[in-house]
Amino acid sequence: MQERYDHLSEQWEKKMEQAEQHSRKKIKDQKNRELFEKLFPELKRIKEPSEKINRIDARGINIVRSDAEFHELMDALNEQAEV
Repeated sequence: MQERYDHLSEQWEKKMEQAEQHSRKKIKDQKNRELFEKLFPELKRIKEPSEKINRIDARGINIVRSDAEFHELMDALNEQAEV
């Protein structure tokens, strides 16, 4: 029974991963995000610093290209630490 559960859960995880990566879902999510950001501008202000950090991390490069980028990164980290 455990083997069957493991097999079915693995199949389900693969299907969910494929669904998350589908281009139609990404477009729909982006439209929803734009709508919510228009209705609730404070959400955008809350998400921007963490998204900037995630983009920097996603590059896999821990190099700050300018003093301005360094200060923005430090401000974002300080804001995250306060929350």
